[in-house]
Amino acid sequence: MLVKGRVPEVSYGNLSDEIAYLRIDFNVAPSEFAALEHLFDRVVLSGMIILDDYERAGVYMPQKLAEDP
Repeated sequence: MLVKGRVPEVSYGNLSDEIAYLRIDFNVAPSEFAALEHLFDRVVLSGMIILDDYERAGVYMPQKLAEDP
C-alpha cells in the first residue's frame, strides 16, 4: 500500500497493523525518523525494513545517527 502525503503529517491510521516489508526513502533524517516512529512496531517478526540512504559513503550520516537508536 502506498500512502500519499507529507511526513510526519500523513495519517498512518489506514495502514495494516502488520507490515512485512517497509521501504523508506525520504533522503532527510527527520521525515525518515518520523515514519519509523509510527511504523516500526508494526513490522512483523522476520519482516524487512529498507532504509534507502542509510549511511552511504558518509553522505547520509544524519539518517544513520537518527535511525540507529
